[in-house]
Amino acid sequence: REPYFLYVGTLQPRKNLARLIEAYARAVRSGGDAGPAAWPLLAIAGRRGWLTETIERRAAQLGIADRVRFLGYVPDADLPALLSGATAFLFPSLYEGFGMPVLEAMACGTPVLTSSTSALPEVAGDAALLVDPGDTDAIADAIARLAADPGLRAELRGRGLARAAQFTWERCARETRAVLLGALG
Repeated sequence: REPYFLYVGTLQPRKNLARLIEAYARAVRSGGDAGPAAWPLLAIAGRRGWLTETIERRAAQLGIADRVRFLGYVPDADLPALLSGATAFLFPSLYEGFGMPVLEAMACGTPVLTSSTSALPEVAGDAALLVDPGDTDAIADAIARLAADPGLRAELRGRGLARAAQFTWERCARETRAVLLGALG
């Protein structure tokens, strides 16, 4: 029932979750007079991966364990509702082959913050806040912007829906066919 930021994906170091939690803590601490309780929670959903315990301990080490929720695995059927209800989707992954969670969040009308590296800028286009995934302060600043600026969230929501609409199975099939025909010659 409380507002929440959301991450969805496997809990493992390459997803940059320890840094995300640290950035969230910095954003909450610098969030002005309202105090931490006024901030959206940080909800982290996904299967446990390698070194998950280190990631889970990070919130306690930073004193924000009461503001971070580890939801565990969420069935695919429940993801659209979870994504649609989020204040924003936070995905500062260090490496992604494509970035399907970013596309899914945009298709649900959820504002997105993601990495400026790997395949993520190509997927997100101009429909997300792009940050250097190695820069904790940049991630924290972007989280703070998303928390404070409903106009920015509305703009990203509209851009995200338009961007997600560009990714269709028909387009995928057409472009795959063109590549295969080009390879033949």
